[in-house]
Amino acid sequence: MKRPAGRWRGPTAIGAGSVLLALALHRLALPSGDGPPLTGAGGLPGFWLAYALLGAAVTAVAWRRPRRIGLAELVAGAAVLRVVVVLTATPQLSDDIWRYVHDGATLAAGENPYARAPADVPPGEAPVPAIHDRINHPELATIYPPTSQWAFAGLSVLYRATPAAWKAFDPGRDRLFRLGLVILELAAIALLGLWLRARGEPVGWAGLYAFHPLALAEVAGAGHQEPLGIVLLVTGLWAGDRALRRGGTLAASGSGLALAASAAVKPVAVPILLPLAWRGRDAPRTLVAAGAAFALGTLALYAPFLAMEGGMSGALTTAGVVAEKWAFNGGLAAAIEAFAGPLAAHSAAALAVGGVILVAAARGVDAARIGLAVPLAALLLATTVHPWYLLWPLSLAPLVGAAAGARGRRWPPELAGVWVWALTVPIAYVAWLDPSGYQVRAGFRVLEYGPVLAAIVWGLFRGAGTTRRPRLTGP
Repeated sequence: MKRPAGRWRGPTAIGAGSVLLALALHRLALPSGDGPPLTGAGGLPGFWLAYALLGAAVTAVAWRRPRRIGLAELVAGAAVLRVVVVLTATPQLSDDIWRYVHDGATLAAGENPYARAPADVPPGEAPVPAIHDRINHPELATIYPPTSQWAFAGLSVLYRATPAAWKAFDPGRDRLFRLGLVILELAAIALLGLWLRARGEPVGWAGLYAFHPLALAEVAGAGHQEPLGIVLLVTGLWAGDRALRRGGTLAASGSGLALAASAAVKPVAVPILLPLAWRGRDAPRTLVAAGAAFALGTLALYAPFLAMEGGMSGALTTAGVVAEKWAFNGGLAAAIEAFAGPLAAHSAAALAVGGVILVAAARGVDAARIGLAVPLAALLLATTVHPWYLLWPLSLAPLVGAAAGARGRRWPPELAGVWVWALTVPIAYVAWLDPSGYQVRAGFRVLEYGPVLAAIVWGLFRGAGTTRRPRLTGP
């Protein structure tokens, strides 16, 4: 059988773009404090260029339709690129990973990571002295929830078992932590592919996340914990979708446990539960099983920390400081707050998220689309939006895009919005060039958010359900 012309153009473009981004991450050098502006291929301009080229390549493949690539080849290709980045690059775009390392070593030593802020730990008692002065906001106790803490502790225990040669190569432990998070991300990619296969859709759609520059930069490059919550979210949504379609308390219980663990990474899963529960209103046994599992899972995760000395009071104090004083890269929320005050901004966010939940429940939207739309609405009206936050809705883009293509429909507006935003959100890293503080000026936020809002409005105007020639389906 003759292979279609141009079969390798998409994979070749994605591969070349991925290598270019990996090189840019390897050479990325950010200033500290009031350092000089970045120029040349070794700074942010080089990173932005590589990101744009890879983003354009993945978008072109998404528009012209993902090919029928095998799941093993997809995961292997994503793994190679990520391992190269982990082994050659150091975290530059964020310093969150040093807090992960500190928290993990603290809990692995049998101490409560919520009890003391890093600044309160004498240098001689620091669990990882090599990174103690690199932890961000050391005056605050950790805010990361229990699932994250157990994962960090597990990686710390694993680090102890590594040979001396690895410890010399990885004294800050960040490479081991990033490898662990990459493995979780690859598991999420594999689950996306299996879910697509179970729905009779091309596995290649999972490449929209697997080779997206945001995922490559923020996990393998910066080491953000998002894959831990994403793999649990995808597991919970798939199990919940299966339970709602076919019944059965086992799948429902598994869904509840996975979503509870995901919510104990970041509470993204919590508002998603409401429209899912509404879909299952005619199956009370399924709902009870899922709800009981969610409650028991949450209790099992939090109870050990509540029983430790100091409990979780430190996390509550930090959460209060974050809610009251921190804001970064807010879009609509910042605009509303500037004109009408904080109360109006928070009210608008609540109304937007509530409106999306009601519409999703009323229309019986599938689990993956709910998982994309609800976080998107929350982020559009959030006062703090770091680029890696977009990984949550982006991870479900393959499922939503494949479903639209299988029905010969346009991409729904929320998918178009997430996709465009994932391409413009690196503009926020211009904050590294601001000597007055880590902030994104209003003009740059217009450049970031303007295309996103335009994509959503255009999608709503054209009609998300309008039938057209099915260009997005696999062969």
